[in-house]
Amino acid sequence: MTRQRYRKQQNALSPLEREMTNQRMKEKLKAGDAIDVSECPRVGAYYVLRKFIPDKDYCDAKAEAWIWSIGRRYRDGLVLASRAGDLYQNHDFECLWLR
Repeated sequence: MTRQRYRKQQNALSPLEREMTNQRMKEKLKAGDAIDVSECPRVGAYYVLRKFIPDKDYCDAKAEAWIWSIGRRYRDGLVLASRAGDLYQNHDFECLWLR
């Protein structure tokens, strides 16, 4: 199987079905201790969360990247997740979660 075909096949599978490099992320997803936001709508670099659950880890399992900050935007109440810490100490957001 060619490398390109293998990657395409892996991308078609759910994060728990495919081979993940980040085994800790895979374990946390399988145990229900982490929430995958990869299918959430996006606003620029941010993921739009319909529901925020405290005491969970958040990640983009397709990109195998952890979410580092989650905040509620003051002007419209939209809850956004970021792969960076930029929603912490941001005057436009109430920081709800920080990794």
